[in-house]
Amino acid sequence: MSAVPAQKAPAETAAEAKNCPECNGNNLYDDKDSGERLCKDCGLIISEHIPAEGFKGEARRFPGEDADKIRTGPHSTFTIHDKGLSTIVGRSNEYSRGKMLTREKMTEIYNLKKWQQKSRVQGSYERSLAVGLSKINKAGERLNLPQIIREDVSLAFSVALKVGILQGRSADSLIGALYYLFCHLSEEGNELKAYQSCKTTRREREIAKAVGAKWKLMRITYKYLRDESPDFAEWFGKRYGEMSKRVKITDSKLYLNRVVDKIFADKTYLSQMDKTKVERMGSKVLDGAKQARLGQGRDPMSIAAAALYISCKLTDTHIIQEDIAEKADITEVTIRNRYKEMKERLFIECPL
Repeated sequence: MSAVPAQKAPAETAAEAKNCPECNGNNLYDDKDSGERLCKDCGLIISEHIPAEGFKGEARRFPGEDADKIRTGPHSTFTIHDKGLSTIVGRSNEYSRGKMLTREKMTEIYNLKKWQQKSRVQGSYERSLAVGLSKINKAGERLNLPQIIREDVSLAFSVALKVGILQGRSADSLIGALYYLFCHLSEEGNELKAYQSCKTTRREREIAKAVGAKWKLMRITYKYLRDESPDFAEWFGKRYGEMSKRVKITDSKLYLNRVVDKIFADKTYLSQMDKTKVERMGSKVLDGAKQARLGQGRDPMSIAAAALYISCKLTDTHIIQEDIAEKADITEVTIRNRYKEMKERLFIECPL
């Protein structure tokens, strides 16, 4: 009976090699421009075809297909109107090997690039979608929001465009309303773990400033999305759950801590003990305001600023209204109005 020969393990490909076959050194270098893997010790070119970053193998595979099927582009995304699946002509003026293009060839590639850009956007819907998604990406960078929120806002914008919400409204106010909606999704029962791991609470004025919209128009558009658009609410409910249960009420304590940090970063003469006393007293004032429902229909930042001013009075901490208004980005009149309301409703004894 003949012995069955032992099967050899598959040989390591040159693109996956970790040691140089010539000098057996491990000082390898990947040249991403030329796609070559080199050995820094002896100069040997180990491979001329290394995979580029961001390009992964196809996840699905059917019977009879190769196991090492490679995707020829990055993953699809909703932040681009064609989901990033179209070909883009590059801006380089040289061949892949480094040889410069001739003037005639550069003119030809320029014309190809111009017509390729025109062919990517066809019709008013795609044109409006492309412009809106560009604004969404810029606003997301200014607000420093994670990629998952930008993706969801982009998808929601395309749905809102299809159901006709943009008609009679500015794209900036719609984008701001969508960012405000997704930045205030409730974490309770959220299937998206990425939302649970990031603090994405943003004020209306902060979002409106980043988008370039008037915050009053953005608030009107947000209320329309929430209460008066059944088509959008139906889509939102199928994907994320009922909107009335998923959108959370902003906690003013988040804004209180933010303003306190900004003020005490400048007021170096105040101690850490003063900061702790102010935060604790302000938190108690906000708890009383929440029980008295003083935050309904009010900007949570104005409630937090008034609570901070009251806590400074009660703890005898020298912080004036002007400093609080500057760091909270509201007016001193607003602080005084909220202060008077909270003082009367909560029966607080402190001088103005």
